[in-house]
Amino acid sequence: MEDEERLNRLTPRERDVYEVWREHPDWSNAQIGRAVYMPAPHVIRRYKENIKTKLAGLPPFSGIELEA
Repeated sequence: MEDEERLNRLTPRERDVYEVWREHPDWSNAQIGRAVYMPAPHVIRRYKENIKTKLAGLPPFSGIELEA
């Protein structure tokens, strides 16, 4: 699937989280939050859940396991 098609399924903030998460799959929610200027880890956790839901069934991308 093309990157653009994949990103079209996400909101702009989810895209921000997804891009950082894709580049740094081993980072904690707090680290990702600081990178996208949303310091609350619980918000990042919610965005990651939304990303997994919206991209469920698509092949994994850059080391991120999307299956719940």
